[in-house]
Amino acid sequence: MVPAEVPALRLLCISDTHDLQQGMPHGLPAADILVHAGDSTCQGRREELESFTAWLHALIDGGTVRHAIVVAGNHEMSLALRAKKPAVLAAQQRLKDDFATSHAAIHYLEDKGTEVAGLRFYGSPWTSCTGESTWAFQLPESQLAERFSAIPAGVDVLVTHSPPLGLCDNGDVDADGRQRRWGSASLRQRAEEVRPVLHVFGHIHTGHGVVRTKGCRTVFVNAAVCDEDYKPNQKPVLVELLHSAPVTVDATTSKADSPS
Repeated sequence: MVPAEVPALRLLCISDTHDLQQGMPHGLPAADILVHAGDSTCQGRREELESFTAWLHALIDGGTVRHAIVVAGNHEMSLALRAKKPAVLAAQQRLKDDFATSHAAIHYLEDKGTEVAGLRFYGSPWTSCTGESTWAFQLPESQLAERFSAIPAGVDVLVTHSPPLGLCDNGDVDADGRQRRWGSASLRQRAEEVRPVLHVFGHIHTGHGVVRTKGCRTVFVNAAVCDEDYKPNQKPVLVELLHSAPVTVDATTSKADSPS
């Protein structure tokens, strides 16, 4: 039996705020840890990253959250460090370093892990290639497996920008009336092998919601705040964990168990 005095850890999950975090209509409840699964900006410009950084500082210093776990997304162009000119690349590196070290309570994870409040986190920014190859942190599915195979066993909370294939990754409908799925097959395979308690992601705005699959203990959360029209109207997801097990999940939509 869990002692009554042991409090649940509250994780506030958001993603895809696209520099609109100040305009979110839904208030943010107090939480122990904010988890942001990428696309905090539109193009990763300095002013966008500085705005996002200042917002995180205000949440932490104001007591809304104690820590922030952050991964990049495909819109964080500067953080991908792909500039060809040395001077531009150096400026991007400084921007990235400034963000990653801006506050002791901000944990920027790019294919690496950390432990916060007794929970083991691992974060990765990679997604499958879309029609526009110029986006950041995108690879063909054939190369994603190498990235996601690095996700270690024993992770409690997995944070990726990409959804796993078939879970909260539903996109538009194609010409044949079939709904497109934009998640990664190799990510789903690794998530089912590692079996984290919680997997937070975003990227596909229309996939916003929460799902659990049969036979898997993981709670999968697509925490995209922006809807398909890039308006920040979708509700953040609050998850409470007690002894590394989910207790409650509060979200706008909660999808039924999926047999897939």
